Amino acid sequence: MVTNDLKIHFDVLADIAQRGTRRAAAFVALGQRAWNDASIESVKLDVPFGFDLLPDPMPKELAMEVRSTFRQWISGSALAEIVQGLSLFADEFFKIAVYIAHNRKKITQSAMDRIEKFSNDTNLASKFKLIEDECGIKNGFIVHADGWARARNAHAHNRGIIRERDCNHNAGNLTISWRQFEVLIDDQRIENIIGHFVEKGASLGIRLGDGRKEFTIGSPIDFTEQEIVNLCLTTHVYSGQMVSELQKRLLDDIGQISTNSPPSS
Repeated sequence: MVTNDLKIHFDVLADIAQRGTRRAAAFVALGQRAWNDASIESVKLDVPFGFDLLPDPMPKELAMEVRSTFRQWISGSALAEIVQGLSLFADEFFKIAVYIAHNRKKITQSAMDRIEKFSNDTNLASKFKLIEDECGIKNGFIVHADGWARARNAHAHNRGIIRERDCNHNAGNLTISWRQFEVLIDDQRIENIIGHFVEKGASLGIRLGDGRKEFTIGSPIDFTEQEIVNLCLTTHVYSGQMVSELQKRLLDDIGQISTNSPPSS
Protein backbone atom coordinates (compact mmCIF):
# COMPACT_ATOMS: atom_id res chain seq x y z
CA MET A 1 0.00 0.00 0.00
CA VAL A 2 1.32 3.44 -0.91
CA THR A 3 1.49 5.86 2.02
CA ASN A 4 2.10 9.59 1.99
CA ASP A 5 3.30 11.75 4.84
CA LEU A 6 1.32 14.94 5.45
CA LYS A 7 3.05 17.85 7.12
CA ILE A 8 0.67 20.00 9.12
CA HIS A 9 1.82 23.50 10.01
CA PHE A 10 -0.57 24.62 12.72
CA ASP A 11 0.85 28.13 12.81
CA VAL A 12 0.11 28.47 9.10
CA LEU A 13 -3.44 27.20 9.69
CA ALA A 14 -4.09 29.83 12.37
CA ASP A 15 -2.58 32.51 10.15
CA ILE A 16 -5.22 31.92 7.48
CA ALA A 17 -7.83 33.43 9.80
CA GLN A 18 -5.53 35.99 11.33
CA ARG A 19 -4.35 37.35 8.00
CA GLY A 20 -7.86 38.68 7.45
CA THR A 21 -7.67 40.57 10.76
CA ARG A 22 -4.31 42.09 9.87
CA ARG A 23 -5.66 43.31 6.54
CA ALA A 24 -8.80 44.69 8.20
CA ALA A 25 -6.83 46.55 10.87
CA ALA A 26 -4.38 47.98 8.34
CA PHE A 27 -7.10 49.21 5.99
CA VAL A 28 -9.03 50.82 8.84
CA ALA A 29 -5.87 52.51 10.14
CA LEU A 30 -5.15 53.99 6.71
CA GLY A 31 -8.78 55.02 6.22
CA GLN A 32 -8.91 56.59 9.67
CA ARG A 33 -6.36 59.18 8.58
CA ALA A 34 -8.58 60.21 5.67
CA TRP A 35 -11.98 60.42 7.35
CA ASN A 36 -10.51 62.32 10.31
CA ASP A 37 -8.85 64.88 8.03
CA ALA A 38 -11.34 67.74 7.63
CA SER A 39 -8.93 69.53 5.31
CA ILE A 40 -9.61 67.06 2.49
CA GLU A 41 -11.75 68.93 -0.03
CA SER A 42 -10.79 67.15 -3.24
CA VAL A 43 -11.15 63.56 -4.40
CA LYS A 44 -9.91 64.24 -7.89
CA LEU A 45 -7.95 61.34 -9.35
CA ASP A 46 -4.34 62.02 -10.30
CA VAL A 47 -4.43 60.62 -13.84
CA PRO A 48 -3.20 61.91 -17.24
CA PHE A 49 -6.70 61.94 -18.69
CA GLY A 50 -9.94 62.14 -16.74
CA PHE A 51 -13.01 64.17 -15.92
CA ASP A 52 -14.57 65.52 -12.74
CA LEU A 53 -17.14 63.22 -11.16
CA LEU A 54 -17.50 65.51 -8.15
CA PRO A 55 -16.98 69.26 -7.69
CA ASP A 56 -13.36 70.19 -7.11
CA PRO A 57 -13.00 71.43 -4.47
CA MET A 58 -16.09 69.95 -2.85
CA PRO A 59 -18.44 72.05 -0.73
CA LYS A 60 -17.94 71.49 2.98
CA GLU A 61 -21.16 69.49 3.41
CA LEU A 62 -20.35 67.20 0.49
CA ALA A 63 -16.81 66.67 1.73
CA MET A 64 -18.17 65.62 5.13
CA GLU A 65 -20.62 63.23 3.46
CA VAL A 66 -17.86 61.66 1.34
CA ARG A 67 -15.63 61.09 4.38
CA SER A 68 -18.50 59.63 6.39
CA THR A 69 -19.55 57.28 3.58
CA PHE A 70 -15.92 56.28 3.03
CA ARG A 71 -15.69 55.35 6.71
CA GLN A 72 -18.76 53.11 6.45
CA TRP A 73 -17.38 51.48 3.31
CA ILE A 74 -14.03 50.77 4.94
CA SER A 75 -15.61 49.31 8.08
CA GLY A 76 -17.81 47.04 5.96
CA SER A 77 -14.83 46.03 3.85
CA ALA A 78 -12.86 45.26 7.02
CA LEU A 79 -15.62 42.90 8.14
CA ALA A 80 -15.63 41.31 4.67
CA GLU A 81 -11.88 40.64 4.99
CA ILE A 82 -12.42 38.95 8.35
CA VAL A 83 -15.30 36.83 7.06
CA GLN A 84 -13.39 35.75 3.96
CA GLY A 85 -10.38 34.81 6.07
CA LEU A 86 -12.60 32.73 8.37
CA SER A 87 -14.20 30.92 5.44
CA LEU A 88 -10.78 29.94 4.08
CA PHE A 89 -9.67 28.98 7.59
CA ALA A 90 -12.72 26.77 8.11
CA ASP A 91 -12.12 24.96 4.80
CA GLU A 92 -8.51 24.17 5.66
CA PHE A 93 -9.36 23.31 9.27
CA PHE A 94 -12.02 20.80 8.25
CA LYS A 95 -9.72 19.17 5.70
CA ILE A 96 -6.92 18.75 8.23
CA ALA A 97 -9.35 17.43 10.85
CA VAL A 98 -10.53 14.75 8.41
CA TYR A 99 -6.94 13.84 7.57
CA ILE A 100 -6.08 13.53 11.26
CA ALA A 101 -9.07 11.24 11.78
CA HIS A 102 -7.55 8.98 9.09
CA ASN A 103 -4.05 8.92 10.55
CA ARG A 104 -2.48 5.57 9.59
CA LYS A 105 -5.70 4.66 7.80
CA LYS A 106 -6.75 4.70 4.18
CA ILE A 107 -8.58 7.90 3.27
CA THR A 108 -11.89 6.87 1.76
CA GLN A 109 -13.61 8.47 -1.18
CA SER A 110 -16.42 9.31 1.21
CA ALA A 111 -14.01 11.38 3.29
CA MET A 112 -12.77 13.23 0.22
CA ASP A 113 -16.37 13.91 -0.81
CA ARG A 114 -17.06 15.37 2.64
CA ILE A 115 -14.10 17.73 2.24
CA GLU A 116 -15.29 18.86 -1.18
CA LYS A 117 -18.87 19.34 0.01
CA PHE A 118 -17.66 21.39 2.96
CA SER A 119 -15.54 23.60 0.71
CA ASN A 120 -18.52 24.24 -1.57
CA ASP A 121 -20.71 25.37 1.35
CA THR A 122 -20.85 29.18 1.26
CA ASN A 123 -22.62 29.53 4.62
CA LEU A 124 -20.03 30.54 7.23
CA ALA A 125 -22.19 29.63 10.23
CA SER A 126 -22.93 26.24 8.65
CA LYS A 127 -19.21 25.57 8.23
CA PHE A 128 -18.44 26.11 11.92
CA LYS A 129 -21.50 24.08 12.95
CA LEU A 130 -20.28 21.20 10.78
CA ILE A 131 -16.82 21.41 12.35
CA GLU A 132 -18.44 20.98 15.75
CA ASP A 133 -20.90 18.26 14.69
CA GLU A 134 -18.62 16.18 12.46
CA CYS A 135 -15.22 16.82 14.02
CA GLY A 136 -16.31 17.17 17.64
CA ILE A 137 -14.41 20.44 18.09
CA LYS A 138 -16.42 23.14 19.81
CA ASN A 139 -15.80 26.71 18.72
CA GLY A 140 -17.06 30.11 19.73
CA PHE A 141 -17.58 31.23 16.14
CA ILE A 142 -20.98 29.51 16.08
CA VAL A 143 -22.38 32.35 18.21
CA HIS A 144 -21.06 35.12 15.96
CA ALA A 145 -20.63 33.77 12.41
CA ASP A 146 -24.23 34.11 11.22
CA GLY A 147 -24.46 37.82 12.06
CA TRP A 148 -21.02 38.57 10.63
CA ALA A 149 -21.86 36.85 7.35
CA ARG A 150 -25.23 38.61 7.07
CA ALA A 151 -23.56 41.99 7.56
CA ARG A 152 -20.95 41.07 4.96
CA ASN A 153 -23.73 40.17 2.50
CA ALA A 154 -25.41 43.55 3.02
CA HIS A 155 -22.06 45.24 2.39
CA ALA A 156 -21.37 43.21 -0.75
CA HIS A 157 -24.84 43.24 -2.30
CA ASN A 158 -26.69 46.34 -1.04
CA ARG A 159 -24.04 49.01 -0.42
CA GLY A 160 -24.04 48.19 3.26
CA ILE A 161 -27.75 48.89 3.82
CA ILE A 162 -29.56 46.28 5.91
CA ARG A 163 -32.40 44.50 4.13
CA GLU A 164 -35.05 42.26 5.64
CA ARG A 165 -33.17 39.22 4.34
CA ASP A 166 -30.08 40.34 6.27
CA CYS A 167 -31.86 40.25 9.63
CA ASN A 168 -31.32 37.47 12.16
CA HIS A 169 -33.97 34.76 12.08
CA ASN A 170 -37.36 36.14 13.20
CA ALA A 171 -35.64 39.12 14.81
CA GLY A 172 -36.55 42.04 12.56
CA ASN A 173 -33.06 43.43 12.93
CA LEU A 174 -29.45 42.34 12.57
CA THR A 175 -27.36 41.75 15.69
CA ILE A 176 -23.57 41.58 15.44
CA SER A 177 -21.76 40.17 18.47
CA TRP A 178 -18.14 39.83 19.52
CA ARG A 179 -15.76 39.41 22.47
CA GLN A 180 -14.15 42.50 23.94
CA PHE A 181 -11.83 43.61 26.71
CA GLU A 182 -13.67 45.26 29.59
CA VAL A 183 -12.14 47.47 32.27
CA LEU A 184 -13.28 46.94 35.84
CA ILE A 185 -12.89 49.14 38.89
CA ASP A 186 -13.72 47.30 42.11
CA ASP A 187 -15.37 44.61 39.94
CA GLN A 188 -17.68 47.17 38.31
CA ARG A 189 -17.48 47.54 34.54
CA ILE A 190 -16.51 51.00 33.27
CA GLU A 191 -17.99 51.87 29.88
CA ASN A 192 -15.36 54.50 29.03
CA ILE A 193 -12.12 54.52 30.98
CA ILE A 194 -10.77 57.61 29.18
CA GLY A 195 -10.66 60.44 31.72
CA HIS A 196 -12.04 58.22 34.47
CA PHE A 197 -10.53 58.84 37.90
CA VAL A 198 -9.49 55.78 39.92
CA GLU A 199 -9.74 56.30 43.65
CA LYS A 200 -6.73 55.47 45.80
CA GLY A 201 -6.96 51.87 46.96
CA ALA A 202 -9.44 50.85 44.24
CA SER A 203 -8.72 47.68 42.28
CA LEU A 204 -8.34 47.91 38.51
CA GLY A 205 -8.92 44.83 36.36
CA ILE A 206 -9.48 43.66 32.80
CA ARG A 207 -11.67 40.78 31.64
CA LEU A 208 -12.87 39.33 28.36
CA GLY A 209 -16.55 40.10 27.97
CA ASP A 210 -19.27 40.14 25.33
CA GLY A 211 -20.33 43.02 23.11
CA ARG A 212 -22.99 43.52 20.47
CA LYS A 213 -24.50 46.03 18.07
CA GLU A 214 -27.93 46.05 16.47
CA PHE A 215 -28.89 47.36 13.03
CA THR A 216 -32.44 47.99 11.89
CA ILE A 217 -33.75 47.50 8.36
CA GLY A 218 -32.64 50.41 6.18
CA SER A 219 -29.70 51.37 8.37
CA PRO A 220 -26.10 51.19 7.13
CA ILE A 221 -23.45 48.78 8.38
CA ASP A 222 -21.17 51.00 10.41
CA PHE A 223 -18.54 50.02 12.98
CA THR A 224 -16.31 52.19 15.10
CA GLU A 225 -12.59 51.56 15.01
CA GLN A 226 -12.82 49.91 18.45
CA GLU A 227 -15.58 47.59 17.24
CA ILE A 228 -13.41 46.50 14.31
CA VAL A 229 -10.63 45.75 16.79
CA ASN A 230 -13.12 43.69 18.83
CA LEU A 231 -14.02 41.65 15.72
CA CYS A 232 -10.30 41.06 15.13
CA LEU A 233 -9.82 40.06 18.77
CA THR A 234 -12.68 37.57 18.59
CA THR A 235 -11.17 36.02 15.47
CA HIS A 236 -7.74 35.66 17.08
CA VAL A 237 -9.11 34.15 20.29
CA TYR A 238 -11.37 31.53 18.73
CA SER A 239 -9.14 30.54 15.79
CA GLY A 240 -6.25 30.09 18.22
CA GLN A 241 -8.39 27.93 20.51
CA MET A 242 -9.55 25.77 17.61
CA VAL A 243 -6.03 25.21 16.28
CA SER A 244 -4.75 24.34 19.76
CA GLU A 245 -7.54 21.78 20.18
CA LEU A 246 -6.80 20.23 16.79
CA GLN A 247 -3.09 20.05 17.59
CA LYS A 248 -3.85 18.39 20.92
CA ARG A 249 -6.04 15.84 19.16
CA LEU A 250 -3.19 14.91 16.82
CA LEU A 251 -0.68 14.61 19.67
CA ASP A 252 -3.10 12.44 21.64
CA ASP A 253 -3.60 10.23 18.59
CA ILE A 254 0.16 9.87 18.09
CA GLY A 255 0.56 9.02 21.76
CA GLN A 256 -2.09 6.29 21.56
CA ILE A 257 -0.39 4.82 18.49
CA SER A 258 2.98 4.78 20.28
CA THR A 259 1.42 3.15 23.35
CA ASN A 260 -0.34 0.44 21.33
CA SER A 261 2.58 -0.31 19.02
CA PRO A 262 4.42 -3.61 19.71
CA PRO A 263 7.92 -3.22 21.17
CA SER A 264 10.74 -3.35 18.61
CA SER A 265 12.89 -6.44 18.62
